[in-house]
Amino acid sequence: MPREHLARLTFVVPLAVAHRDGRVLRRVREVSLFGRGDRGLQVRRIAAWDERRDAFSALEEAEERAALAERLGLKKRTFDRELVRREAFLQRLMADGVAELDAVQEAVEAFRNETAE
Repeated sequence: MPREHLARLTFVVPLAVAHRDGRVLRRVREVSLFGRGDRGLQVRRIAAWDERRDAFSALEEAEERAALAERLGLKKRTFDRELVRREAFLQRLMADGVAELDAVQEAVEAFRNETAE
């Protein structure tokens, strides 16, 4: 695929398959934003999976958050505020023990409706 076509993609999410304790794990390896930069195609990683710890880091660096905010057309401050609000929502779900798929979907739908109002 020509590099100029890659620059039109919003982001790329390669998947990884790993084996742990006799189980197959499928994980998102990383999330990267693609775009045009000063030197052609620019790739900026905004999230990554640590296979050894089976942990995922996302938007931890200010530059990562700024890159995604820019891609979404948001001011960095607005983006950061929304990120904190969504993290608090997810923390509440975990603290309340909401884990069943239907319950999570219902809570997310209510959150979206609350946001839209």
